[in-house]
Amino acid sequence: MFFDILKHASSRSLIILTNQLSVLIAIPILASRLDFFIFGQVAIGFVLVQLSWVLSDWGVQHFSIENWSRAKTLRDKNRLISLLLILRLSVAIVCLLIILFLIQTNFLNFPLIFWVCIIPSILMGGAYPMWFFQVNKIPQTMILPTLLSRLVYLLVIYLMVNDNSSAYWAFLAQGINMGMITLYAYRYMMIRYSYSWLNFNKKQFMFVLRSSFPYLLNAVTNNQINTLWGFGLAVVGGPMAMAIFNLGDQIYRMGGALTNVIAQSVRIYSKESSFDKTLPSVLFFATLYFLFAFIVIIFAKDIVMKFFSEDYYEAIKLIQMMILIWVLHAIIKIMNYPILGKFFSTHFINKLTYKILILHVIIFLLWINLFNSPLSMSFFFGCVVLIHLLTFIYLVSLKIFLNKYF
Repeated sequence: MFFDILKHASSRSLIILTNQLSVLIAIPILASRLDFFIFGQVAIGFVLVQLSWVLSDWGVQHFSIENWSRAKTLRDKNRLISLLLILRLSVAIVCLLIILFLIQTNFLNFPLIFWVCIIPSILMGGAYPMWFFQVNKIPQTMILPTLLSRLVYLLVIYLMVNDNSSAYWAFLAQGINMGMITLYAYRYMMIRYSYSWLNFNKKQFMFVLRSSFPYLLNAVTNNQINTLWGFGLAVVGGPMAMAIFNLGDQIYRMGGALTNVIAQSVRIYSKESSFDKTLPSVLFFATLYFLFAFIVIIFAKDIVMKFFSEDYYEAIKLIQMMILIWVLHAIIKIMNYPILGKFFSTHFINKLTYKILILHVIIFLLWINLFNSPLSMSFFFGCVVLIHLLTFIYLVSLKIFLNKYF
């Protein structure tokens, strides 16, 4: 089982690494060609796109793992694919309208032209069916298309983003990238898996909408909560704060995307296995997380000073703080469904994450009233993540104790 998990996680991780490394390469290019304020606005756009992708996923990554096997026939599978496609596109459109409202009401310092340019990436990201390749255990299929599309992404940024007046190409490059891999994915599904559009009724749509919503809250709380904090900072802190936060958030996001994949892979291959068989995989990946964090903390200062101007030196401590929080969050993810899902149930875990999400909101509101720097925000963010982790550790320890002595 361990090697199956490793193989599946490695394939997905190659895709994630390709995506995230291309962003990490693009960030210094953008920072060197845009002034500090415009770079901050671009950073806000990246957070808006990321948050829209998280919301438009609507918990489908985990919902599909738990429910795909229930679709027994090709007709059932095609209907589910069509349902999830329309669900995700609908949420993506709602996200775009909400962002437009925030811009028009001056809650967001984000140019309207930038909003127009993030439309393709949000819609294509919402439609992207990576979940399908995950549940069918064929994520390696998307490695080459992802690599090629990301090379195009970097090429567009390198050639087209020259100064502040062409900053919008950073978002168009994202849209081109997502469009390429999304169209390829559906073409592959049609040819190799006989996917074709299948109509569904309102009752079926509402059932999937409601059933997947708890998984969305779990995904936001356990996998993507940093994006929610980043969105809050974009509203209250503006472009200058986001320019600093973006550097730490990109490192966190790269690590977070990898740990999402690992946690999902462990869940897929260990769903029917005992805790004793799952534990070695959990301990192995947890060790890798700590090693990665140690390396980033040591070299963070050198990287920022080499590739960024003095305007960004404040981000050094923030990067180090965010990588520490990332380690805590990475352990939470791998304890989430893979371990606590065995000891309790996915329903129990989803109910618990509601409370953790409320705690994040309360602490964020406290931060707004007491402090206003990105570094102080990361400290408050880290405190909630630590409470979250300690709660999970307590529950696992309690269950082990009860199983051993009672």
